[in-house]
Amino acid sequence: MGAPRFEPRSFAALPKLFGKEKEIVWNPVSGRDAEARLRAAKLQHHFSYLVWRSLQSGGWTVGRYTTAVGTDYDRFGRILRGEIPAKFEDLFLAAEFFSFDLRLAPMHQPAS
Repeated sequence: MGAPRFEPRSFAALPKLFGKEKEIVWNPVSGRDAEARLRAAKLQHHFSYLVWRSLQSGGWTVGRYTTAVGTDYDRFGRILRGEIPAKFEDLFLAAEFFSFDLRLAPMHQPAS
C-alpha cells in the first residue's frame, strides 16, 4: 500500500489527542484542498472519539473489535490514531456495531 493521501491528525494542534478528547484545537489552514482535508480530519476525529468511548464503555479492546467485525487490527488502529484516512465503510461498520448515530449532514447549504 502506498503512502496515505494525508495524515488526519496532522491538522490537530496536539496530534496525540486525535480521537481521545471530545474537543481539540485544530491548526489553521488555507486553500480549498486543505479545508476539505481539515473537514475530513474533523469527521474522523469525531468517529475515533466515539469508537474509543464505545470500546471503553463496552469493555472491548481494539483487537476484539477488529476480530469481531473482520477488519485489520493494525490498519484500524492507525485510523483511530488519525495516522491514515478512514474509508466510509470503516465509519459505518463501527457505527452499526456500536449502535451510534453517524449522520453525514451538509456543512452548509448550496446556493439556490
